[in-house]
This record gives sequence, structure tokens and C-alpha cells, in this order.
Amino acid sequence: MSNDETIIQKDYEFIPLNDLMAKEFPETEWLVEGLIPSGSSIVLSGSPASFKTWLILDIAIKVASGGKLFDHFLTHPTTVLIVDEENGPRQLQKRLKGLGADPALPIHMLSNIGFKLSEENTNKLIDQCLDYGIKFIIFDSLVRIHNKDENDASSMARVADQIRKFNANGIGVLCTHHNRKPGANSTANLANEMRGSSDILASVDCHLSNSRGEDMITITQTKLRQQQELKPFRIGIISEDESFRFEYLGEIEEKVGKLKMVQTAILEYVTKVPSTDPLFKGELYKLLRSLKLIECGHSTFKHALDLLVEKGELIATKGGKNQIFISLPQPETDNG
Repeated sequence: MSNDETIIQKDYEFIPLNDLMAKEFPETEWLVEGLIPSGSSIVLSGSPASFKTWLILDIAIKVASGGKLFDHFLTHPTTVLIVDEENGPRQLQKRLKGLGADPALPIHMLSNIGFKLSEENTNKLIDQCLDYGIKFIIFDSLVRIHNKDENDASSMARVADQIRKFNANGIGVLCTHHNRKPGANSTANLANEMRGSSDILASVDCHLSNSRGEDMITITQTKLRQQQELKPFRIGIISEDESFRFEYLGEIEEKVGKLKMVQTAILEYVTKVPSTDPLFKGELYKLLRSLKLIECGHSTFKHALDLLVEKGELIATKGGKNQIFISLPQPETDNG
């Protein structure tokens, strides 16, 4: 008998279809409802400078605290471990402070220790996670925690095997990953934008793709084994002084409808206000909100107003103290 042949010591135990159909499975458990399943493998991919690290830190804070992610998605609290091989302790501290992290949160760190997913390291880390009650690990980033060829399917399959060991112990794993550089032949399929072998996508339970705009991020859930994927949605980037947060702006289809509603409310109000009354951009949002003419976040308001200015339906003029004055365009006069 050759070394490649397998010795079957007993018969396989087939499962009759009626037994399978009669079995009651527990409902899916979530770290973040509808977005990040518990005890599963997740990849968050995006281009450089697309706020991946900011996003994972915010996810860690909300999961550890049980707070709503982006003030929208329910979370189920658990202890979190962040394995950081990208930024270092100083940068992590600065960003966590900016996100308003409570120092008492059950979040643990490993930063710049050269961690690799070898069998020995994986088993050791699993044991420690079980001792600490950690049910969610974030690796930043995937490429930093292995020495394999990411373009080779069999190599990445071995990396996936190590990650699945965490899942087998009820520990969810989220890895950040980079997208390919965009080119002339780039595909519209976000799932295929991830760098490396297609086995990376095939091996995970959930894939989240994020792309950055001027003041917002679009998140697309391209894969979710547990149920139908969520529709793509946008989150606003809110930066004030030294604080930083994300704000849910809605599904993309809903976003378009909301923008039109906000634009209509802005135009109707500005049209009714006498031209002698100054309307400053910084105050207009609070005013419309107080009058209940709009119900949206500041990012949606700003985007709607900027679009109106771009289309020439409103005029933005710099006034005193760098305030921006909003007004209707002046009618053209006939000098003939």
C-alpha cells in the first residue's frame, strides 16, 4: 500500500436526510447584529488610508462596551483582544482617546510583537483567550501575521486553518486586509478587489469592504454565510477638535432619497427667509433641526448643502470670522 492511501478503520456514519431536517439548530449569535457573527472569521478590506484601523478600533470599543456601532447596529458585549502589527502603542493610544474609549473597557492589546499564526502560537493564544474570557480577536493586519505567499491558494488555506482553530473554540476573528491597487481593468465586484489568492475570500464567513469618500465611508457586506448580506450603507466621518466618531447615514438607496428630502427642506427654508436675514452655514443645521424640518445627521446635511452649492441652486459666500453665508442666487438683470 502506498503512503498516499488512507486506511479506513470503520464505516462512515451517514446522516439520513430526515435526521438532518428534524434537527433544531440554535439561532445565529452576533457580535454586531447582522454585520459581524460570533465565533466566525471576518475580513475587513479596503485601500490604504480608508480608515480600516479607525473602524476596527471603533468596533472593538462598541463590542467591549455593548454600545451601538455607528449609533445604529446592536452589539453583544464581550472581552476583546487587538493584535496590532501595523501601528504601535503610541498611535493606538491616540486613536482610542480620539474615539472616546473608556480605559476600564475589557480590551487587551498585543502590539508590534511580531506575532505569526504558527501552530504553536495559535494554540498558546487560544489558551490565553479562554483564560481571559476573550471571544473576539482583531488582527491588524492579515499580511503581518503569517509568512506565507498570499497569492498561493494552498498557503493561504493553511493560514485559514489556524484561524478556524479560534472559531472552533468560540472565538470570533476579524482581520484587516488590503485591496489591490486600482487599474484600468479593475472589477466592479468588491469581493474580488482583495489582494492575494481568492482562497482568502472563500475561507471566511463574512467579508466587509470599505471605501472612503470625502467625508463618509461606504461599507459593503459582500459575503455572509449565516444569512442574506446587508445592503451597502454609508457612515459619516465626524471629526471635532480631538474627538472622532462615525455616524450611520443609511443604506445607499435610502441615502439618495434622504439627500433629496434634506435638499428640498433647505431650499424651501432659504427661499422663505428675507434676504436681509443672514443665514450662516454653521447655524443653519441646528436651526432646521430645532424646527424639525430635517431629521438627519450633520454629515448628510453638509453633503446635501454642498451639492446644492455645486449645482448653483445656492450660493456660499465667506463672511466675517470665516463664517460661510448661504443665500439664493441673485436673478440676472437685463442691462440691454
